[in-house]
Amino acid sequence: FFLGKNKLMQIALGRVPEESHLENLHKVARHIDGNCGLFFCNAPHAEVQEFFDTYSEEDYARSGNTAPATVSLDAGVLKEMPHSMVEQLRNLGMPVVLKMGLIHLEVNYTICKEGDILTPEQCRLLKLFEFAG
Repeated sequence: FFLGKNKLMQIALGRVPEESHLENLHKVARHIDGNCGLFFCNAPHAEVQEFFDTYSEEDYARSGNTAPATVSLDAGVLKEMPHSMVEQLRNLGMPVVLKMGLIHLEVNYTICKEGDILTPEQCRLLKLFEFAG
């Protein structure tokens, strides 16, 4: 990958046929505009296209997205949560209590169901419990 200032990339490729380092490379320079970069490799075009068509990076859910799966938590101790999180979890709608410095979930709790439109509170809980979709 090559990312840089557009003018610099255009000059490096050649803006007119006389400046071009390879035949017709100046034609590429004309299309460098806005937020862009150049990608060079030895792989065949079909292989590169397939890679980018199938590439995806997991990220936390955003408000308004559809829940890809049902996420539920069993009642009991939430070992991964420090005691200082109890108020934040309550504010997000979770039925939690603090017992002997540990956060306890009082009942089984469903954060979201598959196909639901996610609320900001649900998204925050999914992120707190590290559920990436």
